[in-house]
Amino acid sequence: MSMQFFNLCINNKLKEAQEMFGSNIDLGFRDPGGRTALAMSSSRGHLEVIRWLIETGSPLEIGDNDGKTALMKALIQGHLDVAELLVGAGANINAVDRSQRSALTNAIVAKKEESAVFLITRGARIETSDDMKKTPLHYAAQNGMPEAVRLLLEKGSDPTKVDMYGNTPLKYALTSGNRAIVGMLEAAIKTWDGMEPSANKNNSLKNEGSNTESVPDRGAEDSPGKYIEEIPDLQTAIEKRNPSMVKYFIDQGIDVNLPLLHYGKQEMPLMIALSYSDTDEIINLLVNAGADINIRFTDNQGTCDDYMRVAINRRRTSVIKLLLEKGFDITQIPVRENCSYTNDYYMNKMIGSYSFHEEYDTIRELSPLFLDKGVTIDLPVLKNLMGYHISKIGMDICRHIIDKCQDINEVDISGQSILHIALAKCRMVQKKQVNANQDTKNDDELFLELLFEREDLDINLMDYSDCPPLFYACKNTDERIVKKLLHMGAELDVLCGQNSQPLTQVACEANKLDILKLLIEFGADINVANDKGTSLLHTACINANVDLARLLADNGADVSCTDNKGNTPLHMLVRQYKQEVLAIIDILLDKGVDMNAVNNELRTPFFESSLVTRNMACNTLPVLKHLVSKGAIVDTQDKYQNTPLHYAVRDSDPARVRYLLDSGSDSNIQNEKGESPYAIALKKNNRAIISMIEKASVTIAMDGDDLDAAFMRACRNGQRGVAEMLVRSGNIDVTYVDDYGRTPLHYIAGLGMTALAKFCIEHGVDVNYTDTNNQTALHFAAASSQKEVFKLLVNSGADANIADNEGVLPIHFIANRGQHDMLKVLLDSGFPPNTKMNNGASLLHTACYTKGVECVRLILAAGVNPNVLDENGESPLIVAARQNQKEIASLLVKAGADISLQDVDGDQALHIAVIRGFKDMILLMLEFGANINTPNNHGLAPLHIAAYFGYKDIFKLLLDKGADFEAKTGAGLSCIDIAAQNGQKELVEYIGIIQKRRQVQA
Repeated sequence: MSMQFFNLCINNKLKEAQEMFGSNIDLGFRDPGGRTALAMSSSRGHLEVIRWLIETGSPLEIGDNDGKTALMKALIQGHLDVAELLVGAGANINAVDRSQRSALTNAIVAKKEESAVFLITRGARIETSDDMKKTPLHYAAQNGMPEAVRLLLEKGSDPTKVDMYGNTPLKYALTSGNRAIVGMLEAAIKTWDGMEPSANKNNSLKNEGSNTESVPDRGAEDSPGKYIEEIPDLQTAIEKRNPSMVKYFIDQGIDVNLPLLHYGKQEMPLMIALSYSDTDEIINLLVNAGADINIRFTDNQGTCDDYMRVAINRRRTSVIKLLLEKGFDITQIPVRENCSYTNDYYMNKMIGSYSFHEEYDTIRELSPLFLDKGVTIDLPVLKNLMGYHISKIGMDICRHIIDKCQDINEVDISGQSILHIALAKCRMVQKKQVNANQDTKNDDELFLELLFEREDLDINLMDYSDCPPLFYACKNTDERIVKKLLHMGAELDVLCGQNSQPLTQVACEANKLDILKLLIEFGADINVANDKGTSLLHTACINANVDLARLLADNGADVSCTDNKGNTPLHMLVRQYKQEVLAIIDILLDKGVDMNAVNNELRTPFFESSLVTRNMACNTLPVLKHLVSKGAIVDTQDKYQNTPLHYAVRDSDPARVRYLLDSGSDSNIQNEKGESPYAIALKKNNRAIISMIEKASVTIAMDGDDLDAAFMRACRNGQRGVAEMLVRSGNIDVTYVDDYGRTPLHYIAGLGMTALAKFCIEHGVDVNYTDTNNQTALHFAAASSQKEVFKLLVNSGADANIADNEGVLPIHFIANRGQHDMLKVLLDSGFPPNTKMNNGASLLHTACYTKGVECVRLILAAGVNPNVLDENGESPLIVAARQNQKEIASLLVKAGADISLQDVDGDQALHIAVIRGFKDMILLMLEFGANINTPNNHGLAPLHIAAYFGYKDIFKLLLDKGADFEAKTGAGLSCIDIAAQNGQKELVEYIGIIQKRRQVQA
């Protein structure tokens, strides 16, 4: 109920919501997104609905799953009239969501300047910070909202405050290019604390490349007494960036490890100081005063935070140095659920942060400091190093890191060392992009160069896939790296991977011809093969690589070698068609390859080329023609005794069949099953291919039984053209009977092929021949509504009184299919209308199953009793009710059908209509006088049935029509009992409301 009420409210249906509202409605109900009806209505601006919800007591401050209140949602969408209403009702303008964003911040983030002005002018807090330490002023500057910026500055918003990325509002204004906002912020910074920014020329952050404008430090010569009134505590001293006052409070003995309330959060003084840009001196004071620099914090996202992490994020170089100098423990790696960090977490984070801003000099300055603090260099750390800009950071720093790795051959879970990984991910500088006189190397190559300097590097270490580093070098790099590895002692003849792949094979598959030449120069076997017997030349042919094939052939590769399946390189080559294939065929032929060599399937290269490819198409006709021109034999047979023509016919490929026939292929050659290509064409009923074979200048040899079976298949599958073609051959026995006891005439009648039917009848087919179901061709014609064939069969002596095994006559099919014209012919000819099937169903029953209104009318006119019952006690009216045939039901009742007749379960037509949920049929039955409260044999009245199925509309209808609400079943159950037992919650609620109303009225 509450969900339905929720939907009415959010869709602005006030009247319906007011009607539904009651004590069972929860105004605090929240949808899966955590939104209340008030929040969603506020988001959509439904003012009157909101006014009514507030008046009825809807809670104002419930936040959704993101913590956003109704006021926030209204302001985000710019509905100021709604916001005015909510604020007037007491909504909190300073509420924050789960990201610590206030209503003001949300409005500015959504770029709704009018909403922002609305809140600022009503006194909303302007110095709130979200999880990214960004204030409303940051977002207003970032989103280009000059009016909001102006008002925020007038209200005293700090223009120098930095977010977690070290950016001030001015930084965002400069990035967005809004000159008006830049001007306002620059002016505000100049007047902030009454000094020009240029006065603080010694600010350390300027030396660190900070983009922020800062407020100058107060000199040590300033007297603390001068500021004691305006700076009453340590927090204010830090926020005002006043070192002398910070020192004053420290000297007074304040505990610098006690948290302070900073913008609604408990934060350590040192963390507060880090949130501002020009606080190096303050940070020094706090650290020297004993601030615990190794304390860790956990935010509401479960992220572990610390001073070093914050300093690195904000690129506070001097602070990073200070923390390292004072003993920050960089071996205490942050912990976060579902995350794991490497030993070099802080150094890696430092390099990433400074690399993003291209401050490589600072990286070179800080890296040794981290390394000297005990960073353990292992495989995960080296993986991080691979991602650095080595050319910019400097080889010396990276060499220092690699040299500190104690086990350079450490492996990961796949058994790969850093050398494997570096070679697998290496991307070489393309030679054509490099000046011949210039030694250009990218970061991947520089990293490898540093690895090669390690004397303890294991060049031949196998990973768990049985691949050495040289495998990845041959696959991903160039001959320079491969040559280096070979000179360092890499083994040349190793077999790689589960397929025992030689290195030359790896180079071939990667199309690395220069590497292949190098391997051959170093003595690699050019005829080596993998465990599948695939040689280098096989690979060249599979990839149709002309240059590779020529290189191998010219260097003595065996053109007649075979793989484990007996395929020569030529077999593998001709299974595809590219222009390069023809050129490689000529190369192989020049080297003496056997054109008609057979593989283990006894197939020649021509045979293989004639087969379909993986995409179920044969596109190799140019290859076939080229092979034939070079002397290939066309009619070879494989181990199944099939020729290429057998497969072409089986694949229904006319183009291939035509070419093979034109090339002299014999269509009478039989395979091991005794099938010729012609017999296969007949079996598949492919008229085009049959015609091709018949028109070819060959004599067709085929057994008569095969032709008869082919004719039967053509009739069964509706292949009229093939059937007519076979009939014209004059060799067809039309009296042939299949395994189902059917003649061709059965199928012809069902498909309406009148001419063929006439041909069969004229050539002796028995029109009354029955199949295994005792059905004649007349049954098939009637069941398929084939009028012309039906007339032909009747005129040819077909007996319409033959019943099948179920007692079904052709006339039953006609009535059921609604063929009233055919039915009229039979009835007018004196056919008995009162015939029944074995299950007692009359002709009238069968007509009622479909929309055969005219058939019903004809059958009733023929004198059939409208109250005839089948073996289940069902009358035609019950059948019509079950099928929702309203017009037929009306005809039956007007013809005298008894509306109170019951089936074996005691169900009347009304009960059946309720069970099926047919509302119009229910009304019709009631109109004709059905008793609305009659129970069936199970004691269920129609109202009980509606409750069982949860038909709320039908339940209401029956009540409106006088159904007895208090009636109980034979088992003593009421309607609400039935609905509850069957999980009909909505109907239970409705019945409960009715009961309450009746109790009140009583």
